[in-house]
Amino acid sequence: IFIKGLPPNITEAEFRKHFSAGNREITDVKLIPQRRIGYVGYKSAHDAAGAVKYFNRSYIRMSKISVETARPISDPASRKGHGGSCNLGAPGDHTAPRSASDHDANTKKRKREE
Repeated sequence: IFIKGLPPNITEAEFRKHFSAGNREITDVKLIPQRRIGYVGYKSAHDAAGAVKYFNRSYIRMSKISVETARPISDPASRKGHGGSCNLGAPGDHTAPRSASDHDANTKKRKREE
């Protein structure tokens, strides 16, 4: 499972202890405290699904965590914001380019009225 929103100073032992609650058997743990994310591997997919349901939108100390099923790196749905097309609208649906006079009027600074 994938966890985000972790406390910045959580230790791997605390992380492992928190996610083993409910007699769930953990196989592996990967903690990235700088990014406040972590991964937990469970022995069965059933345990992982139960953990997502149980821990999602819960708290560790004062941090609200978000828990979801981890996706493989090759999953195209997990590639949000990494390259791709920035033209999400209909083809040919572009705004008209600004004229030079519009650009000059917007770049001049106005004096404050006192």
